[in-house]
Amino acid sequence: MMMPVAWLVAGLLATPSVAISCDSDDECNWDTDGKKCLLPNRQCGCTSDSQCGSYGKDKCQTSTNTCQGCLTNSDCSSGMTCQEIVGTKTCSIGCTTDSECQQGDDTNYKCVNNYCEHGMSGCEWTDEDSEEVGHKLIAGNIVGIVIAIINLVAVSLPLCCGIAKNAKAGSCEMPKLIAGIAIFVGIFVMFIPLMGTSSATEGAIDDLCEGHGCSCSEKNKDDFRTLVGAISFVIAYVYAFGWVCILLGIVAASLGCCVCCKCCGPLKDQGGGAPVQGNVVGRPVGQ
Repeated sequence: MMMPVAWLVAGLLATPSVAISCDSDDECNWDTDGKKCLLPNRQCGCTSDSQCGSYGKDKCQTSTNTCQGCLTNSDCSSGMTCQEIVGTKTCSIGCTTDSECQQGDDTNYKCVNNYCEHGMSGCEWTDEDSEEVGHKLIAGNIVGIVIAIINLVAVSLPLCCGIAKNAKAGSCEMPKLIAGIAIFVGIFVMFIPLMGTSSATEGAIDDLCEGHGCSCSEKNKDDFRTLVGAISFVIAYVYAFGWVCILLGIVAASLGCCVCCKCCGPLKDQGGGAPVQGNVVGRPVGQ
C-alpha cells in the first residue's frame, strides 16, 4: 500500500500550477511557484531558494524561475531520485540508471526494477564468509598454541628436571635467561588470537568488497570493520581455542617466575627456600 501512496504524493506535487499575475510581491505570498513578482511578465516566481517556501517545493530553478521539490539527486533522501514530472521536479522512488541513485560518497546505490536500492546487496555477509574467518582464526591460534607448548616445555626443563641449572650464558645464569624468554613469550602468545582477529577481519573485508562484484566506500569498510571485528574477537578467544593460548601463556609465565625466584624443584637447593643451618664446632663454656 505504501507504493501507490508514494506515487500519489509525487503526482500531487508534480501537478503544474497556474501562473498568477501580479503587481507586487505581496500578491505572491501563497504562490507555489515563488513569492517574487517577476517583471516585466508580472508573474509570480523565484530567483533564489529563500523565495520558495511551499511544502515539498523549496528549491528555486533559476532557469525557469519556478520553485521545485529538488534540482539534483543530492536534494533527495537516500534511495530516491530527482525526477521531472509534467514540468515539475520532485523526489521520487523511481529510477532508470544507477547514476540517478548515487548519494554523496556512497556509490553503492543501484537502480533495480526502476527503484533505488543500496548496492551492498552483492556484499552481504554470508555463512561462507563466517566460515572463512573462522578457519583463518583457528589456523592462527594453532600456531599460537604450538609456540606456547614449546615455551612451556623449555621453561620446565630447568625448573622440573634441573637441566642446565648450573649453566651460564656469560655472566647470566642460564635458568634465569630461559625464564625471561618464557615470561615474554607467555605474554606474547596470549595476544596472538587478537592479532589474528585483525588480520582475518581485514582479509574478509577485502574479499567481501572486491570478490562479490560490488564496490565498498571507506564508510562501508569502516562499518564492516566494526561489526566483523567484534564478532571475530569473540570467535577467536571462545570458539577458535584462543582461550588455550591464554591458559598456556599464563602457566608458562608463572613457571618463569618460579625459575627466577628458585622457589621449587631442583632449583630450590640453589638458594630458594629456608637457609640450611651449619654444624656448630667447639666446646661448651666451663668444660
